[in-house]
Amino acid sequence: MSFNLILVLILGLGVGSAAGYFLRLKKLREEEQRVQEKMQRELQESQAKSKELVLEAKTESLKLQ
Repeated sequence: MSFNLILVLILGLGVGSAAGYFLRLKKLREEEQRVQEKMQRELQESQAKSKELVLEAKTESLKLQ
C-alpha cells in the first residue's frame, strides 16, 4: 500500500469518527431536552392536580361544617 492511501484512510477514519462523535452528542442533547420538557410538563400537571385536590378538600370540608 502506498503512503498516500494509508494517509487518506487514516484521515478518513479520523474525520468519520469525529463526525460520528458529534452526531451522537447532538442526538443525546436533543433527547435530554425532550426528557426535560416532558418532566416539566408532568410536574406542572401534578402541581395543577394537587391544587385541584386541595380545593376540592377545602370545599368538602366547608360542606361538612
